[in-house]
Amino acid sequence: MTNDDTQSRLSLTSWLILAAVAAVPPIFATAFSSFEHIKWIVGSIVVGLALVSWGVWILRANTVSVVGGKIAIAAAALGAYALVAVSWSATPLLGLVHASYWVVIAAVYLLLVAPLGRPPRFGEFSIAISMATIGSGFMGILDALGAGFHTVVWDPAGAIGPFDAAEFAAAFYAVALPIVAASVFRLDGWRRILSIVAAVIGGAHFGMVATPITFTLIGIAVGVGTLGVMALQKFQRAPILFPTLGVAIGISALAAVGYFAVPKDMVSDANRLPIVAKTTNDVSSGQIRNPGFAINRVERVKSMLGHKYLAGVASDLFRDNPLIGHGPAGWKLNQTRHPRGDDPFVAQMFAHYPMFKSPHSVIALVAVELGIIGMLLFLFWLGAILGITFKALSNREEPSNWLVEHWGLTCAVFAGLSIAAFTPAFELFGAVIPLAGALAMLSRESALLNGLTGLSADSTMNADGRSAGSMIFGGFVPVAVGLGLVVLAAVYGTSLMKSGYADHQMLRGALPDAVKTYEEAFEAYPANAELLYNIAEAQYRMGKGRDSGDTLDKAIEMLPYDARLHYQRARVFSQVFEYDSSLKYARKSVQLFPNFVRARKQVAIAYDGQKRFTESVKELERILEMNPPEDLTRGIALEMANYYQGALKSPKKELEFLEKAIEEIDEPIRRQTLVVRRDELKKRLERERLQREGKPVPKELMPMKPKDDGHGHGDHGHGGAQPENPFQIKRPKINVPEPNGPVRMPAKQGDTHDHGDGDHGDHDH
Repeated sequence: MTNDDTQSRLSLTSWLILAAVAAVPPIFATAFSSFEHIKWIVGSIVVGLALVSWGVWILRANTVSVVGGKIAIAAAALGAYALVAVSWSATPLLGLVHASYWVVIAAVYLLLVAPLGRPPRFGEFSIAISMATIGSGFMGILDALGAGFHTVVWDPAGAIGPFDAAEFAAAFYAVALPIVAASVFRLDGWRRILSIVAAVIGGAHFGMVATPITFTLIGIAVGVGTLGVMALQKFQRAPILFPTLGVAIGISALAAVGYFAVPKDMVSDANRLPIVAKTTNDVSSGQIRNPGFAINRVERVKSMLGHKYLAGVASDLFRDNPLIGHGPAGWKLNQTRHPRGDDPFVAQMFAHYPMFKSPHSVIALVAVELGIIGMLLFLFWLGAILGITFKALSNREEPSNWLVEHWGLTCAVFAGLSIAAFTPAFELFGAVIPLAGALAMLSRESALLNGLTGLSADSTMNADGRSAGSMIFGGFVPVAVGLGLVVLAAVYGTSLMKSGYADHQMLRGALPDAVKTYEEAFEAYPANAELLYNIAEAQYRMGKGRDSGDTLDKAIEMLPYDARLHYQRARVFSQVFEYDSSLKYARKSVQLFPNFVRARKQVAIAYDGQKRFTESVKELERILEMNPPEDLTRGIALEMANYYQGALKSPKKELEFLEKAIEEIDEPIRRQTLVVRRDELKKRLERERLQREGKPVPKELMPMKPKDDGHGHGDHGHGGAQPENPFQIKRPKINVPEPNGPVRMPAKQGDTHDHGDGDHGDHDH
């Protein structure tokens, strides 16, 4: 078969790709922790089946015609290189999942520029986009009206509907809305009505999820695309675009209404960075309350300061391995090896851990994971598409209908690539499948207008070994890759569903069940080290932390630069009195995240266990010098006073920290106890001064008769004689869990052997 546009029937391959474009963006499933998981599963299966169908047909026909063959080779080479790069990924099984994104991008592009049967026309592609827009927008509007059936537990901020974050929805609309605007005047009959409905619903919902940054980026991209099209046409045919531009302006007006109709600053933990301090779980309202375990969701980045930080981390990682990159999943596995603790974005970050699952930039993603080789393939592919587009638009004889289509596809590609510079768009199937489709449709139309010459030339590839491209475009390769995508989606999808269910169990306190389900999820696809972290966290909460040593060792081997894992391992070693090992892992945790207050407390615990009390105090002093929030430092001043009273024997320093402890304690009884202790210490210091000077000691400076309250210093040799101590580094034997019971905790304390309490506020970035 050829690319003859006069043929009447679409092939099964083309129908599957159009189905993926229409169905993937609005799909969601509450069984998963992230709606992106179900989008990836469905998208991978549908595109995989399309590849199988394509490959089988080629094996039977022994030929396929490819529009813009040289450009298609670049796309195929990019996907193939991502697969090869899995071999040097730190965790190949996880790398394979991340490589599948590039494989799907290349597959969607190839299957649309080398179709079987009649190639999909703009009208058919735009109908698929309109259906996706209506589905996404309708769910988002329902979300704005308070329907909670698609966010049972994981309820991100805003009226985002079937997406995980506002910018994820914006990444889809950046591609969809220009195509919808073009289709309103390009199509007729029921298809025009469908396009109008998509423009209204999609425009309104886009406004609900848009931010000033996304508005600006998409506006500039569409503006540049419009001016470029008009300039290349020498503005002589600009009036042809005026009705379509009127639709675009109308969509913008609807977006403005949606923007001001829905509040933007809604508190939500669903897309915060990982939390390193546990708080009380409460899911009664549908909101996550700082769960303190790893959730497999991509975080939001709301500030340019955050994007600047990510660019710095990407630069560090790129310099580590510039030529070939770290392999797929290299960002997730390596980005915390460069803490950048002095960066303004993280300098005052204490409760949240800056471990981003995405660099939120396609350029950073390619540079870090695929290196210079991958970057050259990527830029050549995109550059070649834009090059033949500019050449086609320079043709003064372009039909009017094609000019409208060209405007819509060009603006969609410009807007999609612009938003991808500041979002994880190339890691979101809801955005990347429509974008890959738009790139393919733009290539086809531009190549045909260029007369299929130069880079636009049509190539015929055979599957029988008689052509140089047979290994790439032959039948066996797409069949194998397609089946691989289907199997990968089934296996890893099973793991994702089980881990999502385990997350729900963790939130509701069903810890034994969560451990079992996390273990099943990891066995289904042993790639995600964070599942092991969650198992260890659940065991610790159940008082069985000592059982998690091997689990944490395996997790650290897979994710060696995660400060949370090293901290957990240090706690376990402390529980079994192995203070040398505990100190080693606690120090590593601090090295990876200098602001990790809990890890610094664990360093102090290890020093204390080794009876290195001076070093323990110095570590506590460093925590106070960092000036973290009070809920993370509560009790440290009193503990330091205890050290100076006991092992370090410095009454003046004891008095200094007693004063600080009194300031931070609100409970009247505990506060009064410390006031009495302080006053007695002041009298003692004054007595000693008078005695040194040979002066008489007044009666009012004589010590009070001590009460036999049973509170000695214990075996520390440095503790104070307070009835209650809000932060005391206790011997681990005090906090070792009973065989069948929970870890014993002091009431209302920020104990160093567990997380603190209290909400840390909204840390969306």
